[in-house]
Amino acid sequence: SGDVFSRVDAAVGSGQEVVYVSLGTALTGSHSEFGWSGTAGSAMTGKELCQAVYRAVFAELASTKLMNPAPLIVVSTGVQPDALEGIQVPDNGICAPSLPQVELLRRARPVLFVTHGGQNSFMESLTVGTPMLVCPGFGDQLATAAKAEQMGLGLKVDRPKKQEDGSGEVISNYEAAIAQGLQEMLGTERSKFASAAQSAMKELEQAGGTERAAQLCLEVAEAGRARS
Repeated sequence: SGDVFSRVDAAVGSGQEVVYVSLGTALTGSHSEFGWSGTAGSAMTGKELCQAVYRAVFAELASTKLMNPAPLIVVSTGVQPDALEGIQVPDNGICAPSLPQVELLRRARPVLFVTHGGQNSFMESLTVGTPMLVCPGFGDQLATAAKAEQMGLGLKVDRPKKQEDGSGEVISNYEAAIAQGLQEMLGTERSKFASAAQSAMKELEQAGGTERAAQLCLEVAEAGRARS
């Protein structure tokens, strides 16, 4: 992770913004149902979901069409050897199998966190005032994604449900939805999401930091159980 932090510190020092992407350890793990090869009852495997996210982020942010200058894109890919199979990482992108997330968020203060919506990631993003584009995989992540939207902190792109005629369009449609989310969050509505995330950060600080964070995590978990 030394190379990553060198790039992050250089970016921050020069005023280049950072976009951070991490889809957690479960989707990128080896669990037969919820991991890399599993679908968790959806239309996409963990691999297809993660790679669709990476492709969409790189396609939107490799050039200056959305952000000028283009941001530094930091991706924590997980440990799968084929994590980036067939994917071209742009010059302004840097990838690593794992990164110390709390430190990265603190040092980079990303303009956006593209996340699976795990409770830890949700709270860690809030503590630095970073808006989230949430791409949930399964379980409580769905409730966290909904919570991010309800709080005005971000948008969610749901994992496609299983269809009778599973086709490549499912993946391309999902990528298009992520691209649309990026365009909204980093373009037309950027200040709205940034303001909401900063407000949430200040509220957390005033309300007791980690103690309040733990309470919010419980609320998110309970909401997830109520919906399932």
